[in-house]
Amino acid sequence: MDDDSEPLVRILQAVDFSPALSILDSCELNPDLPVVEQMLLVSQDLCQAHYGRYILDLGWYGLEDGVFAVMVVKDRRWEHPVWERMTREIRELPYLITEGVALVRRLVKSETPLQSDPFADFDFTPGVVEERAPAWQNIRFRDFLPYLSDSLLVVRVSSDNPPHSILLILGWEPAHEPSGHFVLKISGSIPRHTWTFRSFRKIKVYVQDAVNYIRQQMKSP
Repeated sequence: MDDDSEPLVRILQAVDFSPALSILDSCELNPDLPVVEQMLLVSQDLCQAHYGRYILDLGWYGLEDGVFAVMVVKDRRWEHPVWERMTREIRELPYLITEGVALVRRLVKSETPLQSDPFADFDFTPGVVEERAPAWQNIRFRDFLPYLSDSLLVVRVSSDNPPHSILLILGWEPAHEPSGHFVLKISGSIPRHTWTFRSFRKIKVYVQDAVNYIRQQMKSP
């Protein structure tokens, strides 16, 4: 590569990999130069995004006559990818990776046995639900990790008499991390309160405690 060539670019920096559990990205190339002039920068391990049972992988296979291969594999069965695309064009990589991410999202969603909303009949009065994640009860923990964000449930309580502005947020911290835990927080015009726990089956119990706490505090002079 010439010393006066254009700088290297993180080719996949604009790609949205969510809800990947982890991402390894070393794909740094010059899109204005042919791959044969950048052979020292390509390998079979350019990018890998993990989604539980699925892996989205990008690598260069072969020497100067090789190709970029983008593939999705399930349960690490590398010899039988569920999806694969090949190209020699650097500028095509973000589009192929985005296509692969979209496929993984559909696969993960179709294989996750989401149940009915556990809060379908829940009384949040006087709160209003602003955000609610898919139901998560009674499913395998490893399958739900991609859905465990820091805002699974958001409830806002507002009143004029007496004046109050209260926020209840249920999330998983750190988001998507197996070692994390549920965090239920109340903030705003009443004393802050936080609950932490790991049990899926106790979610409704703790949320009910939080709603009762809000109602009690709003009645206090």
